[in-house]
Amino acid sequence: MITKKTKRILAVAAAVIVALFVTVQIINYASRQEFQTEIANKFEVNFAFTGDAFIIRDEAYVYNETQGVLSYKLTDGGKVNKGGVVASVFDNEQDAAANKEIARIDSEIADLNLLKQAAESADYGIDSIGSGLNTKMLELIESINQKDYNSVDERLNDMVFSLTERQILTASSGMDLQAKIDALTAQKGEYATQAAANANCTASKAGYFSSTVDGYEVDFATVKDELGLEFNDDSIKSITPQQIEKLKQKKAPPQNAIGKVVMGLNWYMICSLTNEQTLNLAASAKTGDLLTVDLPFAIGQSISAELLEVYRSADGNGNYAVLKCNYYDSKTVSIRFEEANISTQVYSGLRVSKQALHDDYVTGTDNKRHRVQGVYTLYGNYLIFKQVDIMYAGADFVLCNPTPQKGKMYAETTVELYDEVVTKGDDLYDRKVVR
Repeated sequence: MITKKTKRILAVAAAVIVALFVTVQIINYASRQEFQTEIANKFEVNFAFTGDAFIIRDEAYVYNETQGVLSYKLTDGGKVNKGGVVASVFDNEQDAAANKEIARIDSEIADLNLLKQAAESADYGIDSIGSGLNTKMLELIESINQKDYNSVDERLNDMVFSLTERQILTASSGMDLQAKIDALTAQKGEYATQAAANANCTASKAGYFSSTVDGYEVDFATVKDELGLEFNDDSIKSITPQQIEKLKQKKAPPQNAIGKVVMGLNWYMICSLTNEQTLNLAASAKTGDLLTVDLPFAIGQSISAELLEVYRSADGNGNYAVLKCNYYDSKTVSIRFEEANISTQVYSGLRVSKQALHDDYVTGTDNKRHRVQGVYTLYGNYLIFKQVDIMYAGADFVLCNPTPQKGKMYAETTVELYDEVVTKGDDLYDRKVVR
């Protein structure tokens, strides 16, 4: 039988236990309130904008000094060596047409000779021709979709060549190739007497040909002292607004200029920016990064461009980015003022607030202590410090690489998806008990 005294003792004990439990909970709650946390989640960042672009190339005019009918030997975007023939001048349209016909016949004879060699070779298989035919068909479709009509004829001729080659090897056409070659050679002889050119127009420099002149051409070798500018990365990335305005001053092209040669492996794009675009671009890309550029009214595909510099004016009214490109085709050798859609590289990682970053020590695989940058994560009732590999820094957050390259980190572990990261707290240290 429980006495009154025992009951009083048990009641007091129960009250003490309840009081201790409540006290512990209050302490834990208060301790927990010392910290603010966030969950490390996947996040992607990139920046896209549209701006007006001005194209800078190193260009030299091609001249014609002879009266007559001009016939181009190259299409826009075609490569030419120094001294190479760009165009020929004839007495009349008939002679010019005869010269083009001879060029067509020569090309056809060359193709037939290749087909003849393939037919005589036992090593050339039908399977490889079929595979090549599929590839050429896809290239033709791509040229049509991208509206690159200058390459459509070339792609179509390649397909016809492969089809003819296949017919020969399957012996389904009964072609006498030598007879065709002989007939074309005789046909060529009929044109030879009326196809002689009076003069040739040659390139003074090696590069890519364009038949378009617009009055903004600059041969930097001849005007570098006047402009205070050279055609290289170091000079162009430091280009000033005043130098850009000089380059935008249009001049009347020489009357005898029939085209130009674009020199060098690279060309540059000056893209105007608003204040907001300037800040976003500076935050999402750094010099040396590759950006994606679309010129929707010029070419039908995206091209890569290296970011050389972002210029911000004092009043914010003359901001621009300097980009370097090396993609040449029939359009990029001629464009000058274009609307450009530009986007930065896509970064994907774990988003962590900048205020969560701290410096602390970790034990490396070499068993030595190293001071590194990282975050404190909540694990049960204590903190764990984890080194981070920052792949992108925004205004108030960073993206951390969840799978850093081996050897880049001292610690074996880093922040992981869904980690509870401490963003605010006092007296933080590794292995601190927080509740």
